[in-house]
Amino acid sequence: MAVIIQPPKHSRKRRKRVARGESSGWGCTAGRGNKGQRSRSGSMPYVGHEGGRLPLYRKISKSRGFSSLLDQQLPRVALTLQQLDHYFKTSGLTVDIAALRQVQAMPAWAKRVKIIAKGKLTKALHLKGLAISKSASQAVQSLGGSVQ
Repeated sequence: MAVIIQPPKHSRKRRKRVARGESSGWGCTAGRGNKGQRSRSGSMPYVGHEGGRLPLYRKISKSRGFSSLLDQQLPRVALTLQQLDHYFKTSGLTVDIAALRQVQAMPAWAKRVKIIAKGKLTKALHLKGLAISKSASQAVQSLGGSVQ
């Protein structure tokens, strides 16, 4: 038999009911003060209101110019030539995003890959559909690989 432990009923906190008579302690102005905008019902200043001072949202600089939605929506990851050399053991393989996912070289959340020239590549690989830096492209082609 499970016993539910609860505080006694008389010790529970009750919701504060304001504007229910002077003797309640929250009568008359009901905790809103005497006069002013905040004391009236139905009219409150908007969220960014700073009392006449220049609001923060107007002081902060606006971003201008063009930014591609493609860059914002598609997270990318960088892979080095050394990592490609580690993941692909034999020469002459075609490396694309599906092949990189198959060998778990890139995380599942990444949508695009860029190959950068760091480390050494010892095999001729055929890169397809990947972004690649100029120096990495030269390193792949110097070993007999190709870049599409």
